[in-house]
Amino acid sequence: MFRTEPPKVSAIQTAAILLLAMLAPGLVLLLGQVPANSAVAWSEHWISAGAEPVTETTYLYLPLVMRAYRPPPPPPVYPNDPDYDYQWGLTKVRAPEAWALSTGQGVLIAVLDTGTDYTHPDLSGKVRTDIDRDFVNNDNDAMDDHGHGTHVSGIAAAATNNGIGVAGMGWDASILPVKVLDNSGSGDHSLLAAGIY
Repeated sequence: MFRTEPPKVSAIQTAAILLLAMLAPGLVLLLGQVPANSAVAWSEHWISAGAEPVTETTYLYLPLVMRAYRPPPPPPVYPNDPDYDYQWGLTKVRAPEAWALSTGQGVLIAVLDTGTDYTHPDLSGKVRTDIDRDFVNNDNDAMDDHGHGTHVSGIAAAATNNGIGVAGMGWDASILPVKVLDNSGSGDHSLLAAGIY
């Protein structure tokens, strides 16, 4: 039967409800008073269970749990980078839909390759040169002398929606270049292992 007065919810119940909402985002917990005529599907279920008849002035006092609710996804986000239209891979992996949810804020991507050209316009300010490492030349400057590592870094995290160049998967992610391949794009397992370690 429906409650005839608003439910009393303790601080512990409120905390439990918030925790449940975080752990099970598919469940929506509704608390409060709603007109029954705005919740016909809910009220029909309760009426069949012997609850009072629903009229325009009947109110349902909740908590009430709606299962399997999924909010509609946010609209896709498309960058203004001029070469985005040529990046067929981003469409293939549905990047615009992903960008509507996250652009990689706070993510650090390690690229083990030929290094990264940190002066490249689409990577400038995105490359962590304070902690980069060059295992080929045994120093702390992982500048790319081949080009492949810069290309990979751009795919991963080029500055995006800035009106220049290409779009990267992680617009707001940073790159940690780890140079394990030389200027011909070659290297050995020991350098790769050192870069991973």
